[in-house]
Amino acid sequence: MTCLSMLLTLVLIVQMFSTLHGDQKPNKYIREVKINETCSADKLRVTDYFEVEKYCFVYCGYRYPDSKKPKKFSDGRPCSYPYNIFPNLPVENTGKCINGTCQPPESIVNKMPKTQPLCKFYYTIEHGGEAVAKECLRDCYLNNGTFGRIPLEDGLKCVYKWSWWFTPSVGKVGTCLKGLCIDKQEDCPRKRLTVYPNFNVDESCTLTCRNNMERKLDDGTMCALRKTVSSGYFFFTSGTTTVEEIGRCNQGACVPYDSYTVPPHNSTSECNGTDVFIHQNLTVASHCQVECSDGTTEYRDQDVLCLWRYRRQEQVDVFEIGVCDCGICKPQNNYVVITSRTNPPQKKRPPVKKGPLEWC
Repeated sequence: MTCLSMLLTLVLIVQMFSTLHGDQKPNKYIREVKINETCSADKLRVTDYFEVEKYCFVYCGYRYPDSKKPKKFSDGRPCSYPYNIFPNLPVENTGKCINGTCQPPESIVNKMPKTQPLCKFYYTIEHGGEAVAKECLRDCYLNNGTFGRIPLEDGLKCVYKWSWWFTPSVGKVGTCLKGLCIDKQEDCPRKRLTVYPNFNVDESCTLTCRNNMERKLDDGTMCALRKTVSSGYFFFTSGTTTVEEIGRCNQGACVPYDSYTVPPHNSTSECNGTDVFIHQNLTVASHCQVECSDGTTEYRDQDVLCLWRYRRQEQVDVFEIGVCDCGICKPQNNYVVITSRTNPPQKKRPPVKKGPLEWC
C-alpha cells in the first residue's frame, strides 16, 4: 500500500470515528446538545424552527448509551426515520421514539384503541390534469391493531382500463364503488388535484352534477385553497396545476384552517415542552409529553395539536397534524399542511422596546 493510500485510509477512519462519536459535526444539520457534564444528545435540523432526535437515547461517557442506567427519551419524540448510523441529510421522514428506538409513527398508535382505521394515502396516476386512483382499495391499520385493506370512498375516479404504450397510462376512467372500479361515470364528478405523489385533495368543495344540481362535500374535507396553473410546453399538452396551500371544506367553500398556537403547559413542576413553528398561523407541539426538572414527564393537555409526521418532498415541506390523547400524538385524516422551501415561513420578530429618551 502506498503512503498516499495509507494517508487517505487514515483520514477516512478519523472522519468516520468523529461522526460516530459526535465530536465536531461535519455539516450544518447536526447539533450536539449537552444534557450534563458527561451526557449529550444529537439533534438533526429539519427546518429553521424544527429539530428531531438523531437517536432516541442520551449518549454518556464515550457517547455510548449507559447499559446500567439507560437514558431513553420519552415515547413519542420525533426522530429521523428510518434509523441509520449515517442518517440521510437533510431529514426526509420522521418517526417516533418508542422504547429507545426510532419507529414509524403508526407503531405508537397501534398500542391504543382506535375509533376508526388509520389509512395511508392511496396510489394515484395523473390523467387529464387530475389524480385518478389506481385501484379502489387502500392500506390501513385496523381498529384491532392488524393491517388490512379497505375500500376507498364511493364516487372517486379510478382506472377502469389501462392502456399500454411504452409506459402504462389510463385507457378509461371509471368510478369506485364498494372497493371495485366500475364502468360508470359519477353523476356528480369529483376532481382531485395532486399535491405530491400519491397525495391529493379536492379541487372544489361544491360539485356540479349532470342534472345541473350541486352537491357539497362533507365539512373538513381537504381542498385546494390556493393553486397555480402553468401552461403546457407544447400545443398537445395540458397545463400543470400546483397546489400551494391546503384548506378545508366548510359548507361548500374551501376555507383556511383556523389559526392555532399550542397553549403553555400548566404544571406545578418545572416542565418544558418543545413546539414546532410551521407558519405564522400555526404552531403545534412537537410531541405530547413534556420533560420536568425532577426527571419525570407529564402529558400535554388533551386535544392539543401536535406533529404527527413530517415528510420532505421535492419543493415543499409536508406536516401532518395530529392531536394529543393521553400523552400520544394521534393522527387526523384531514389536516395536512405544506410550506414552500424556496420561500419558507419566517417568524415575526418581537417589537424592539424603545427607551423613554428615544425619539424614533
